[in-house]
Amino acid sequence: EKCSTGKSASNAMVVKKSFIGTSEHTKLMTAMGLQNSNSADVPANSALKNEDTVGLWSDDTNKLYKIAEPATDDGFKSFFTAYDSFREIRNSDSGLRVCISGTATPSTCEAALKDAYGRDDLSFYCMKKSEVGCLEAVRTGEAHVTVVGGNELFAAHNQYNLAAIVAEQASGDLEDASYWGVALTKRGNCATVTEEDGSSSQPGGDITGLDSSLKGKAACHTGYRKTSGWFLPVGKLADKGLMDFSKWVEEAANHEPRPVRVDAETVEKFWDDN
Repeated sequence: EKCSTGKSASNAMVVKKSFIGTSEHTKLMTAMGLQNSNSADVPANSALKNEDTVGLWSDDTNKLYKIAEPATDDGFKSFFTAYDSFREIRNSDSGLRVCISGTATPSTCEAALKDAYGRDDLSFYCMKKSEVGCLEAVRTGEAHVTVVGGNELFAAHNQYNLAAIVAEQASGDLEDASYWGVALTKRGNCATVTEEDGSSSQPGGDITGLDSSLKGKAACHTGYRKTSGWFLPVGKLADKGLMDFSKWVEEAANHEPRPVRVDAETVEKFWDDN
């Protein structure tokens, strides 16, 4: 002990605090032999310890230790004994801590922010994580700010309790911080087209808009759960009652070769499996 630099926590399984005390939590702890015990052996020759396969536990793990009062700060700090050491170093990062998830390096990020917004009393420190990782970094205070959109922006408000303070504006015809999502089809597919001079024509198609006339057509989305290509059109069709997610819960769970999310199954059925 005299020769050590300190004692740090080993790797640990983490969950949302709301998961603790649920039936799933109880089942998991029971399965691992920790429901009524403070420690338990890891199954011998378990693939869970093989870092070339599952790698849930480290190769040299021989026992699992149950953390007391896991939902409390005191419970965490009694396990994570180096908490104060980590806090001192994390808090030593000077300037505004910015989390990015793009392709730029932290040094490139810092140089660009300094060039654009640098002042004598404001410097920048950039870190790089996934978009979800950046949301978590802001939530915990590791970072001060990050920039996200679409699905992550929704999660920032609903799941991470974060606040939006500045938003982009790109469209000249919109005075607020938003942009239009646009659906495209061939002119001949439309029932009615408004010409540039304001007149109307009837090309002969049967599509009348983002409505029931689309059912059974073939569609191409820009990406699953992308803002313009998924959340806006699919969400609007669902809001209009034209897509009923509740009808396809069972089929989504039994989808072959593996289960899929309910909205994906519902969209597939709306487009008649095209």
